[in-house]
Amino acid sequence: ARNDTLPRATMTDSFALYSEPYDYSQNLMTLDAVYRLFKGTNLKLGYAYELMDRDAREVLQTNEQTYKAGIKSNYFSSVSIGFDAMLAKRNETDPYNSTRVFEERHTQEYINAQLAAGVPRSSLFSDSPLLRRFDVADRERQKYGTNLTFAPLADTLVGFYYNYKNDEYGQSALGLNSSESHSFTTDVNYTPSETTSYFAYFTHDEVFTQQSSRSFNSAATSLLATRNWITNHNDDVNTVGLGVNRGFMRNKLKLAFDYSLSESTTRINFLTGTDASVANPANMPDLNTLRHTFKFNSK
Repeated sequence: ARNDTLPRATMTDSFALYSEPYDYSQNLMTLDAVYRLFKGTNLKLGYAYELMDRDAREVLQTNEQTYKAGIKSNYFSSVSIGFDAMLAKRNETDPYNSTRVFEERHTQEYINAQLAAGVPRSSLFSDSPLLRRFDVADRERQKYGTNLTFAPLADTLVGFYYNYKNDEYGQSALGLNSSESHSFTTDVNYTPSETTSYFAYFTHDEVFTQQSSRSFNSAATSLLATRNWITNHNDDVNTVGLGVNRGFMRNKLKLAFDYSLSESTTRINFLTGTDASVANPANMPDLNTLRHTFKFNSK
């Protein structure tokens, strides 16, 4: 039934839908190697190959190759520095097919009725044929990270960290097009004794996401590029935190407390085509969020 009050849908009704089971199988191969360049300095290389088989999806099989490299050095006893890079590329093994999912969800009686009414099979879809779902679409991913930690004093450790990630969906005319993030962190740890330590940190995160779609209500309007729209999401997050760890009875009892304050701003704006159904959009107002987090635990 459609709900508790409407009549039960007939087999030729568009509301008569099958709930398709979703499952997948994953085959993953990884290779990693570490080579000592010189004192306290190691080079790491890695490769991974992933093959994913899915049921009841627009793409039944994808493959992804990942290449990794990194270097870490503790050449000086009080300083540690590292750099990591990763490049991954995911490809559709079989062509993206949104019609297949539509036909599997609807009854054969409904499909036959639509074809008998003169609706072309190529027009049987719920989402635009140009749409690519991000978890099965072709994707190129780049990740970089670097870190530096040093001990200016015997009981103090200072760290600086930067991480970058970029996802590009070059074959997705509609859907998630790109996602880019930057993360900067600095922290300080002070350990005056074996039973007591203090820490403080600051993190700044930036996330940029772009996605596109098309507004349509028929097979004919689904072909109009003037109905396209693009959304740009920009998120800025600043987080500051501090805490203390304290041990009692020769560290048989440990207490930990930390507090963090997070302030974020989300900006969403639109770009659209010239069709009256999407033209002249109003950008969303900025969303400002302030969050306080307290944690206390013992063990």
